[in-house]
Amino acid sequence: MNLRVVCLPAHDFAFLGEGMKLAVVFFLPSLYNKGSRCPAAAPDRRRSLMKKRGWILGLAALTLLSGCGAFPAESGVTEAVLGETVSTRWFDCTVEEAEARKSYESDTASSGNKLVVVELELKNTFHEAVSMYDTDFQLYWGECGPDEWAMPLDPYCEDQLPREYDLEPGKSREGLLVYEVPQEETEFTLAFLELIENGTEEGEEGDLFLTRFTVE
Repeated sequence: MNLRVVCLPAHDFAFLGEGMKLAVVFFLPSLYNKGSRCPAAAPDRRRSLMKKRGWILGLAALTLLSGCGAFPAESGVTEAVLGETVSTRWFDCTVEEAEARKSYESDTASSGNKLVVVELELKNTFHEAVSMYDTDFQLYWGECGPDEWAMPLDPYCEDQLPREYDLEPGKSREGLLVYEVPQEETEFTLAFLELIENGTEEGEEGDLFLTRFTVE
């Protein structure tokens, strides 16, 4: 496990006073993917979300803990609910449905857990094919702590989105993502963070998209 401390200026957060800074400790899992994404406008390139999934965890946690009114509209955080479409710089995304199940196809949740099955519709609005990964979309609950989030399970049936795939220009694709979560949790947020290659190792963060839903 790695920890990273970042100091953010007060003007980025409405709940901080003038001259104050917010020190944020990000949880950075050791597993990451260094693969790059489909080209955006040159010379920027889209990067793998797994490389900076600790960063998305930090932003999502701040959003959830601070409340909806803490971030101004221009901060780049977009919130949605089931059935609403959000538009990233590469594609439109709609979380059509979500349900909790003890098992789905050949997989059964372990004792004390359940499966959350999320149905996504994606449409490429970019002028080139976009390389997609199932790990682009991460599920959070509670206060988004180090143990309160999940990556999708590895695909094991044809209804699930593949681990890696191309979304062609103008084309749409539907599929499922399956997550294993604690049985008692009912409030969830599906998160996607734009990451753009800018010539640095870290890349540049873009907008953050959060879709909230409840499943029993």
